[in-house]
Amino acid sequence: MPTILEHLAALFDKDMRAVLSNPRAISMIANPSARVQMAAVRRDRSVICFIERPTEKVQLTAVRNAPHNIHFITSPSERVQLTVIGNRPSYVGFIPNPTEKVQLKAVEKRPECIFLLQKPAEKVQLTAVLKDPRYLSAIREPTEKVQLAAVQKNPECIRHIAEPTEKVQHMAVQRNPDIFRQIRQPEESVRLAAVQAKGENIRYVSAPSETVQLAAVRNDPMNIRYIENPTEKVQSVVLNADRDAAPFISSPTEEIKRLAMEMYGLRLENAAGKQTAAARTSETSGKLRKESDGGRGKETLGKAGQRGGGETGQRDQGNKQGVLPGHLRGAVLGQRRGTGKRDLGCREKQGEEACQSL
Repeated sequence: MPTILEHLAALFDKDMRAVLSNPRAISMIANPSARVQMAAVRRDRSVICFIERPTEKVQLTAVRNAPHNIHFITSPSERVQLTVIGNRPSYVGFIPNPTEKVQLKAVEKRPECIFLLQKPAEKVQLTAVLKDPRYLSAIREPTEKVQLAAVQKNPECIRHIAEPTEKVQHMAVQRNPDIFRQIRQPEESVRLAAVQAKGENIRYVSAPSETVQLAAVRNDPMNIRYIENPTEKVQSVVLNADRDAAPFISSPTEEIKRLAMEMYGLRLENAAGKQTAAARTSETSGKLRKESDGGRGKETLGKAGQRGGGETGQRDQGNKQGVLPGHLRGAVLGQRRGTGKRDLGCREKQGEEACQSL
């Protein structure tokens, strides 16, 4: 309803009379005054789309109970933006250049709003990542501080970082050494840290330096099987540390061959390491295959015995338990009875012959 002041103004202002009669008449007014704008928007909030430069008070009136009207405001003030975000955080995506305060409020209410921001401020990035590190994937160029915060909470988030800094790589490997394989181009210091934490990570290092190789074999001499061309120093460390690891040395030098023969009586070949590893792999797979086949055979035999029609399954089961199946038990008892009768007849006949001889 129009206010008393608006009715009084309508007596002397034709623009006011027009908008009080029909709010859409403001579209025909070139430069409506702030009072005329307010009168039109109070009657119909959607007419904000006809006002080129609405005042902040008019903007607030238009979006207070209709946040979607933010679409029709070219440059909403920060106060207007905050009012809209308070009701609908997802509308931050419709604001051309939201202020940091507006971005922060939207992400605090709904962290997934970070996907709607093109260039979120660092504080906004941190807020989203601290709520859930997986939102790091929505940030195009996260700062190092944001990367560290995400990786510290969840090391696997490093996969969402195109070029993690050295400090971030160290943080991920420190939290979980298995993450090393997901780092695309790790620094030398990161390689060393990853191998020191878990020697098997040497398999994910291409052309490892001697320092990294030494760290791997000192962690476990058997890691020599993952090194294609170990240096002579690395070979010597393995040879002195573990006799069982010596056959896995790939491309041993002549000196190492001589020492292996003197120390353990081992004859090392150039490809001994790879061949032995392949043999062990095939042996292991063979054992697993045999166990699997044996399991299938037992399962098949058990099913055959359960079907109950075959004599073999029942005979085996009866022999194990010491009891014969019913139809076999009768036959055996019959044979025993017949044998008993024959034995008795033979004894009687022998008695008669003995009596006659007397």
